[in-house]
Amino acid sequence: MTDAQIQEEAKLFWAQVDKQEDGCWLWAGRKHQAGYGYFNTRGRDILAHRYAYALAHLDEVVSEDIHHICHNPPCVRLSHLAAVTHAENCRLNKSRLNESCKNGHLWCDNEVTRKDGTRFCRQCKREQENESRRLFGRSDTKRGRWYR
Repeated sequence: MTDAQIQEEAKLFWAQVDKQEDGCWLWAGRKHQAGYGYFNTRGRDILAHRYAYALAHLDEVVSEDIHHICHNPPCVRLSHLAAVTHAENCRLNKSRLNESCKNGHLWCDNEVTRKDGTRFCRQCKREQENESRRLFGRSDTKRGRWYR
């Protein structure tokens, strides 16, 4: 894309931002059910806060998670966003409700969602399997069944 195209797209993006008195700049366009904004660029949807961060860091490849310092998903204000590792993002978001399984493992590191929508903790499953191996000797799995 040329600089003129990037500037034109940026104008379209920032036109969909509502600056609030509390300091957050809220995305007024299309949103995900969790509140994160979507912006369509070059025929594909991108999270609005990632796009805002990428606009400010055009010379960098942003492969990290973009953390909302304000914990407000529709916020796209650059001073409220920080690039962090996925593990760091999980730690910073620990205050969210239901962030871990019953044994304290973080969902964002260990969650597996089944086709029926239920979820289980990968680390708890691993610990269960290790305990079964310890109690019953070396076991191999075949089609979800345990064999001695």
